[in-house]
Amino acid sequence: MNIYSELIKAVEQGTNFEVAAINLKSKIIHLIETTKQEINLLKQQEILLQTACNYYNRLAQNFPDRIGFLQNISLRDMVELRTYARPHPIIIPVVEGISIILNEKEKWVNFCQKLNFNWLPYLMNIDHNALSEQTLQDLGLIVNANRDNISQIYMMSRAAGELFRWLVTTYDWAIIIRDHFTQFSNFKEVDRLVEKDFLEYSSLCAVINSIKNKEKELDLLENIELPRINKILGL
Repeated sequence: MNIYSELIKAVEQGTNFEVAAINLKSKIIHLIETTKQEINLLKQQEILLQTACNYYNRLAQNFPDRIGFLQNISLRDMVELRTYARPHPIIIPVVEGISIILNEKEKWVNFCQKLNFNWLPYLMNIDHNALSEQTLQDLGLIVNANRDNISQIYMMSRAAGELFRWLVTTYDWAIIIRDHFTQFSNFKEVDRLVEKDFLEYSSLCAVINSIKNKEKELDLLENIELPRINKILGL
């Protein structure tokens, strides 16, 4: 930003020097406020991205042998996943909440093992936030303690289906996961689909860089440009 070029241009066009300087001061103050707002919005976006990234990393750490189909998902995809799964957007508390509501951990583990969901029980050992009753109602996961085993198995199946529906929001992976669910060693097709839309730099890095650039711009406006204009005006 070259404030002084604008000042010189305004004077050359016949504007009084002091009036031009005052106008530029007003412009700088407006830019300062706008830049602060932009920084705040970017920081909110950074928090969302970082949260998604942290939960993805926790997934990867707990299931290194079952996470192959997630390894190439970009942070942008995780944010879309987070948005899609509102009002409780994080997968881990949802699955954890399912096991708590069912209160049938052994049956849940056995069910997971029968369907080759061997990695899902590990979710039960991860810290979680309790799901609200309204959220559970919205998800259709309320299970009456007196229901018989068939009903519980049905609800577990539905819960597992919901989990994987969240995992396939960005790409059409439903068919691939259905056809190759027991073949975790071969995800070339998934990799091919992801590669089509893979971001060269993660969304998180882009946001952080934007924040740094905006903070530099803010520093320039507040600590250099505005004091110089004040000096010109004799303030």
